[in-house]
Amino acid sequence: MTPSIPPYTPELAAAANDLSLLFAAENTVTHESLPTIRAGAAVFNAPSVVLTDPEITHTERTITGPHGDIQLAVLQSAHSTATSRAAVYYIHGGGMVLPGRFSGTALFFPWIKELDLVFVSVEYRVAPEHPHPAPVEDCYTGLLWMVKAAEELGINKEKIMLAGSSAGGGLAAATALMVRDKKELGTELLAQCLMYPMLDDRMSTCSSQQFMNEALWNGASNINAWNMLLEGKRGEEGVSEYAAPARAKSLEGLPKTWIEVGGAELFRDEVVEYARRLWEVGNDAELHVWRGAWHAFDVFAPATEVAKSCLQKRFEWARQVFEGK
Repeated sequence: MTPSIPPYTPELAAAANDLSLLFAAENTVTHESLPTIRAGAAVFNAPSVVLTDPEITHTERTITGPHGDIQLAVLQSAHSTATSRAAVYYIHGGGMVLPGRFSGTALFFPWIKELDLVFVSVEYRVAPEHPHPAPVEDCYTGLLWMVKAAEELGINKEKIMLAGSSAGGGLAAATALMVRDKKELGTELLAQCLMYPMLDDRMSTCSSQQFMNEALWNGASNINAWNMLLEGKRGEEGVSEYAAPARAKSLEGLPKTWIEVGGAELFRDEVVEYARRLWEVGNDAELHVWRGAWHAFDVFAPATEVAKSCLQKRFEWARQVFEGK
């Protein structure tokens, strides 16, 4: 029997109704639907649509990665004259199957301007064309490049935060694990900001069953996306923790963490469990479960009260982290 579904807040229920096309069954990710979904996302996340703030400058960098060239977008304040700034290395969402280094970046424009930081977003390769480990290796390689280029970019290497949303949150968590284990970065990460991260391929939680066919990102899409990333081995023994960070044997030694999720979405329980495990081994973690919120509510319904609260509290956490508080 499928568990009962917790309600959305009235504002988010209304927003979901307005966004009914995004919530429609035909937007479930399958091999057949993926080209159409990618085309729609590409329009929504085009630079001409996203990069409209004249106070933000944008440059592109291309680096060599283990699977070919990697594109990175570098965003910063047009008015900055600082030479030793904090930095956010961002990994975009998209279920491991949608490209788009500009997806979700507008949420960070206040950070770039008010905190005067450098923002680097990586265009990692996606499944099914590029299954694990290609996506996470691209993310890790881009981070290594950013640290090596810190002086050129005007970055203080002691103030680097990883950030990611949805699939990008999972990849950010995996990248943090790789940094901890490989010890190649030459510095310590200051923090990681994990926004409703995609952490667990096993689909064994209550919330994963509650939202099997419901919401913007449902269980059917999640199963198909994990199978694309893991070449049909989703849920099997031996899946790498760098693919599914919930599989990590230990979460010791990770940086200060912001981790959040909607209270009415698929990833709720795996995110809460990840936070519990971070605390269990002594990490500094702050968890927020946003009442009645569906997946990526901050992106698609930013004018709602819960989204405004989320964006403000996330910003204040980042400010305090960068200020050493």
